[in-house]
Amino acid sequence: MYIFDVKPVLDNDGHYGYLLVVAAAIGAVELVIGGAAEDGPCNEAVSDLVVPVSVKYGIMSSGIDGLHSQHLKDLSSIGRKTEMCNYRDSIGEFLRPKQLGYGTKRGCEAAVDCCRIFIHQNTDTPKVLLKIDFRNAFNTVERNEMLKCVKDRIPKLYNILFQCYSKSSQLFFGEKRILSQVGAQQGDPAGPLLFCLVIQAVIENLNSELNIFYLDDRTLGGDKNTAAIEIINVIDRSIEVAFESISNISFDEQQVCIASLLIKFGGLGLRKGSDIMMPAFLASVNSVLGLITLMLQNITNETCIAFYPEALMEWQSVYSSSFPPVVSTQRNWDEINIAFQLNSLQFSNDSQMSRFKALQVKESNAWLTVPSTKSIGILLDNSVFRIGIALRYGCRICMQHHLPVVS
Repeated sequence: MYIFDVKPVLDNDGHYGYLLVVAAAIGAVELVIGGAAEDGPCNEAVSDLVVPVSVKYGIMSSGIDGLHSQHLKDLSSIGRKTEMCNYRDSIGEFLRPKQLGYGTKRGCEAAVDCCRIFIHQNTDTPKVLLKIDFRNAFNTVERNEMLKCVKDRIPKLYNILFQCYSKSSQLFFGEKRILSQVGAQQGDPAGPLLFCLVIQAVIENLNSELNIFYLDDRTLGGDKNTAAIEIINVIDRSIEVAFESISNISFDEQQVCIASLLIKFGGLGLRKGSDIMMPAFLASVNSVLGLITLMLQNITNETCIAFYPEALMEWQSVYSSSFPPVVSTQRNWDEINIAFQLNSLQFSNDSQMSRFKALQVKESNAWLTVPSTKSIGILLDNSVFRIGIALRYGCRICMQHHLPVVS
């Protein structure tokens, strides 16, 4: 905590100097920026500013009662804004060309013109243009990620932003106090910078032909097939994240692949859309072909059905000449796909291989198919189920905790 005891000093007109308070507060900001608080946050505010202030400076009372919280807030914002000006150009260069909302002059105009050109140049080819506006975007980023990005990219700003965001701040609603724990604070001049830094890692993983971000406004454009694949990947990832959140278990890529299989093949039945969409479509077309030929007299075979020839060619490109004996059943197509996935799995050690082979034994999967009935004592509690799933796939559920050595 920094305590400033500023003594009253008369100016030439006989008035006390309010500017001394300003100088003291700016001094506090400079201390933080300069690294004086590098070891940790100030847990208490700068509290003792003892300065009698005259009517000339617009304050009717004296001492700390004559100052409003907005005064110090404004000074802190000025400090952050001043520091950020030194890095605006370099950060803008880092974010471009996909992010135009910070550090890029006329970025909004460039984004609009870019979308116009993309649309008019692709009038003869089917393209997809998607406009997204994130709801409550600035309050969805975690503050620890904000600080991590700042420390990695702009370490000289880390100290002052650590003071602002390492601890929860309080929001006042009447007599109620609400902790502000997520996202940038409203009105913080560093808010756009922090938001852009956090989402940059996500943006770099996008493969869209057109990919423009202006803060929380996003525009994507590209080939319709690429867009469809990305949508399926988002759905698959959402299922994965949901199960990890429910079970409190973290899965790696290979563990997710095995868990997405049917239970009888060692999985959990958490099927991926990318795995079942082709078997589902091919089986569906073949199962209704007879009915379609009755409804449309000019349909003679399945190759006349929209998208079926393309789907069949894609299937052959992956699975060669493997076709099920009964083409109207989805399970038959799906098992060919599962067999292909099982053969493509590679294990880095013998324990992973042994665990996977054990999952192929029918009895090892029986406990997942038993009805969960509490009345007869076969309902597993949450912790037992979690541990069972983790042991089944070799997931990490425990971490070493080193107790501090007390001398």
